[in-house]
Amino acid sequence: NVVYDNLFKNGQQRMLVADEVGLGKTIVAKGVIARRILERPEAERNQPLKVTYICSNQVIAHENVGKLDIYPDQRSHDRFASRLTYLAFEPEGGEVGVLRLNTLTPATSFNKGSNTGQQDERKILYSLLMQDEQLSYCGKAVAAMLRAGVQKLPSAWFDELDSQRSNPCGFTLRTCCHGRFLKAIRKKKIAYSDCALFGQLGIFKSISLYDAVVSFSQLLTLKNLGQYREGSDHLVGELKDVLSEVCVDYIDADIYILDEFQRFKELVNRDSESDAADIARRIFGKRDARILLLSATPFKAYTGDSPWESGEEHYKEFRTILSFLFDGNDEALSIYESHRQALFKQLLDLSSKSGDIDTSH
Repeated sequence: NVVYDNLFKNGQQRMLVADEVGLGKTIVAKGVIARRILERPEAERNQPLKVTYICSNQVIAHENVGKLDIYPDQRSHDRFASRLTYLAFEPEGGEVGVLRLNTLTPATSFNKGSNTGQQDERKILYSLLMQDEQLSYCGKAVAAMLRAGVQKLPSAWFDELDSQRSNPCGFTLRTCCHGRFLKAIRKKKIAYSDCALFGQLGIFKSISLYDAVVSFSQLLTLKNLGQYREGSDHLVGELKDVLSEVCVDYIDADIYILDEFQRFKELVNRDSESDAADIARRIFGKRDARILLLSATPFKAYTGDSPWESGEEHYKEFRTILSFLFDGNDEALSIYESHRQALFKQLLDLSSKSGDIDTSH
C-alpha cells in the first residue's frame, strides 16, 4: 500500500523496492498492478492497464512476466515486444482486456548500433519500404540490401520477403507505422564520412537516408549484392535505428517495472549521453508514467574492506539512483542532502552525548 500510495496518490511517480532475493519484490509489483486496476479512474477503464516489464534478458522476462499476470487466462502478455522494433506490429490483444503486459530488455531494445538485426526486423523494414511509391518498383534491389548474413539463395530470400510484403512474419503492422517511418527516413541525414557507403554511392556530401536507399537500390541486383555488402549493412543499420526511434512512441505504458536494474544502470543515469540512456529518458519522461524499480542490490554498499574501494564512488552511484527517483528535482535532492549530513553529524557525536538522535532526519 505504501508503494502504491506514493506512486498514484502522493505525487512520487518513481519508487524503489529494495529487498533480498526471494522476499517478495515481484509480489509487491503484482499488488501495485492489481490495485491500480481496481482504482483506475472511470475514464481510463475502457482500455487495458498497460505494464512494461524491463529486465536483463528474455529468459528472466518470460519467467517473471507470468508472475505479474493477474489474469493468466486472458493471455495478457504480448509476445512481440521482446525488441523495440517489434512494436511496429499491432498489439496481439489490441485494446481489449483488462491488462496488457509487455517485456523489453536493454540489450535488444535500448541499444542502437550498426548491426543488421534479426531477419524478422529486416522483413518489417522491407514491408515498410515497399509502401513508398518509388521503392515499390525496386523490390529485388531492396531485398538484396536487406539480405545481410542470410544463407539462402538471394532469389529465395526475395521471394520470402515479397510474399510477406503485406504481413511480415505473418502479422499486421500498425496502420500509422509506414507513414511515420517513411517521413523519418526522408528527414534523417547521414553525415558524409570516408566509408564504403559513400564510396560505393560515389558522392562526397551528406545525404538523406531515403535518398541513399533509393540511390543504392539503383546499384544493387540479386547477383551483385556481395560487391555492395558493406554499404548495404550500413544502410540497414541506419534504417533499423530509425524504426527503433519510431517505435519508441508506441511504448505508452501506465507502469514501468525495472527489475534488478543495477544490471543496466545506464537507463537510470540522467547524465549519460548514450543512445540507450536517451531512449530511456524519452520513455520514462512521459508525463503520466509510473516507474517501479526492483532490486536486491540497488547500489554496492561501501564496506571499507578493500584498499581500492572509494567511498566517493559508492556515494556517487547512490546519488545517481536518487536523482532518477526524484526525476532530477534539485530541491528535493538538496533537502535530502541536508538531512543526510545532519544525521551523519549526530552519529559522529554519539560518543560525546547521551545517545539520543533527532528522528526528524
